[in-house]
Amino acid sequence: LFCKKSDSLKKSAGIWQPKSTSRNISVCSNRKVTLMAKKEEIWTHWADKDGDHAWLEEVEGEKALTWVTEGNKNAVESLGDPSDTELYTRILSILDSKDKIPHVRKIGSYLYNFWQDASNPRGIWRRTTLESFRTSEPKWETMLDIDALGKEEGVSWVYKGHSLLEEDGDSAPSRTLMSLSRGGADATVVR
Repeated sequence: LFCKKSDSLKKSAGIWQPKSTSRNISVCSNRKVTLMAKKEEIWTHWADKDGDHAWLEEVEGEKALTWVTEGNKNAVESLGDPSDTELYTRILSILDSKDKIPHVRKIGSYLYNFWQDASNPRGIWRRTTLESFRTSEPKWETMLDIDALGKEEGVSWVYKGHSLLEEDGDSAPSRTLMSLSRGGADATVVR
């Protein structure tokens, strides 16, 4: 049986349901029972599988990493290696270009920037003065080298942002908290 939304259904809590009028209830009741049965079947299917994929929650677990490696291998075999294409090479050259305009944030008397390029694939947190920034070749001071930190600690750190410690409204922030994640995971470590 078919139930028209405009005549026979009302939206309640984001779900279309039959209106409770005698004219519509008979038209929609069989469809509602069928949908309810299908919904129950889906819930039962996934309830039976509860825990079957819990191993995927161990992001760095051997089984999860093997599954990802095999999936990546299958994708490359099916679609081809994107690094072999002209488009990939062109996009990478744009992203690695030294001609990019750095996006800066003024903190105190310095301009700060997070920068990634071919030499710094994980990136560097750096600063310069306004005067230097206005020149054609600004002189940058590296504050944190994410690649070097990763090598030193044996962790594949990914920059996830920063927060400033502002002790009062009158003075410039004296500390910056850096958010880093292991391998680009959602969870971050704040330093």
